[in-house]
Amino acid sequence: MIALEYFMGKIEMIDFLEINGIRDKKVLEAMKYLTREDFVLAEYKYLAYEDCALPIGYDATISQPLAVAMMLEELKVSKSMKVLEVGSGSGYVMGLLKLIVGSGKVIGLEVVPELVEIAKNNLKKSKIDAKIIIGDGRNGYSKEAPYDRILVSCACENVPDELFKQLKIDGIMVVPIGLDIQQLVIIRKSKNGVNEERKGYFRFVRMK
Repeated sequence: MIALEYFMGKIEMIDFLEINGIRDKKVLEAMKYLTREDFVLAEYKYLAYEDCALPIGYDATISQPLAVAMMLEELKVSKSMKVLEVGSGSGYVMGLLKLIVGSGKVIGLEVVPELVEIAKNNLKKSKIDAKIIIGDGRNGYSKEAPYDRILVSCACENVPDELFKQLKIDGIMVVPIGLDIQQLVIIRKSKNGVNEERKGYFRFVRMK
């Protein structure tokens, strides 16, 4: 008798996230709504809801669902905010952010031109209105700055200075810091200075 492999679907993924401590209802609802397999390569669609990173081409990946959920939860995004995402890849996290901010604005930066086109097509198919441009994430996007929130979806050795400058006072940035293995660093910027908190261990593609 041949053993059949079991792969998680969307509902099982949401259950997995809740079991692993994700409590933000806005994040869970967005991840329940958006179809993740529409943002992965055809050959990996059967793995779309497994808790693992998947290749999307051009030496990039779509991050594992738990890492995405943790980042979004720590970002504390709410409606009408302006959010910058660095390293937008295939557009999945941009889509989640836009669902959460509603009438707010989501801008994505991606350094690989081919991925920008892929993300645009994916977001269009999902009826998500978010702006993605080609750009070096280290420089941020000053034209739309300052931002209420900044999410970096690729690993950095240090927080890029120019990117940090584009974060509003009372803003939050979430960024994976480290070389081979990264920790999520939550940066809160206030009039009195900067507060940093570190959580979890993950592997992200390094910022190019």
